[in-house]
Amino acid sequence: MGKKPTIEVLRCPGRRDIVLLHPICDYKAERIEQILPQIHALNEAGKPQADAAGALGISCETLRNYVRTAGIKWRNIQTRVTRPKHL
Repeated sequence: MGKKPTIEVLRCPGRRDIVLLHPICDYKAERIEQILPQIHALNEAGKPQADAAGALGISCETLRNYVRTAGIKWRNIQTRVTRPKHL
């Protein structure tokens, strides 16, 4: 049986505590706390999420999940532009 989500606050050295949008499991909280300073540094450097994920060694979807869970506003969002199909 899986663990119940119980962690509601992330601790980041040198920054204020982050109150999460919803409780998460302890193993996920530990992972986010480990890379949170790097996430903040890459965000402040203006890196796109794809580049930041590559630098952290995680997938872009995982980074987006961590950013959303921690309530971080990402500064450099790059979206794909789709071209209309010619008729």
